[in-house]
This record gives sequence, structure tokens and C-alpha cells, in this order.
Amino acid sequence: YKGNETFAREVVASSLQTTTGVPFEPEDVALTNGGFGAIELMMKLLANPGEEIIYSVPSWFCYAPMAHLHGLQPVAIPMTRWFGLNVDALVGAITERTRILVVNSPHNPSGSIAEAAELAELGARLEGINQRRRRPIWLLSDEAYREIVYSDGCFEPPVRHIRRSVICYSY
Repeated sequence: YKGNETFAREVVASSLQTTTGVPFEPEDVALTNGGFGAIELMMKLLANPGEEIIYSVPSWFCYAPMAHLHGLQPVAIPMTRWFGLNVDALVGAITERTRILVVNSPHNPSGSIAEAAELAELGARLEGINQRRRRPIWLLSDEAYREIVYSDGCFEPPVRHIRRSVICYSY
């Protein structure tokens, strides 16, 4: 395991630039002990106890327990029938207490991949909501499986469409 060392952050930033097309700098990267640690850290940094984290279900089993551990209120929203992002339901669940919205793509456990159009719509709608808020909603992009695509699909980085995004990934 590498610590949060400059050289390691430079390598990760370069990789992110290549895979996302977004100009990441080493200062944009914080290394943790795995994706699990990254998700937990983002919950701690982006939300206060009593605030909400919205995620799609079915989901990775630890979102709700981790949220409870940090005093956050988990809000589970069913995916569409074919495991797509239910953008209307996700946005409809947002309250003044919402601070984090999770997108897990490729999705665990279904393997579905969020489409560019879904992410663009979600990004536009979040931007509109955030313009009216004192504290923004952040997208937590759980990308633990972005290198594992079993179909002819292609992983679309949410950060290309959603400005206030944090990427949680396991290198």
C-alpha cells in the first residue's frame, strides 16, 4: 500500500487524465487504503451527522451501514427495471438535508453501466438544484469496477457530466 505520497498521486492523476479526459492534478488526489476507505472518508468529509446520502438499490451492502456509522441518513432509491439510474426518483428524493448522491457504475451487483445521457441529465439537474442551495450536493462516484465490463458497453466517467464529483476507486 502506498501512502498519500506525491509520486503515487502523480501516477493516479495521470491515469485519471487519460481515462476520463478531465485535467486532474496530483493535488486533486487523496490516497486511502482501498475504495472502502475512500467511500468512508468522503462520507465524513462531505456530510454532517443528520444529513442524507442517496443511493440506488440493489446496491453494495455497506452504503447504509457506513452512513449510519457516521450519523447520516441513508435513502435507498430503486433502480429502473433494467438496472438503470432512475434519475427522476433520485432527484425527487433530494431534500434540504441531502449532501451526497451515490452513482455506482459499473453497478454492483448487476454490472449495468450508467449511460452518458443519464449522467448528463443527472448532472444538469443537480447543477440547477445546487445553484439554489447554500451547501451543494456532491456526487460520490463508486467506480470500483470500472475496469470490469463484460458486455460491449463502455464505462462513462460521471465526472465528465457532474461537476461536483468525487471518485472512489481501487487501484
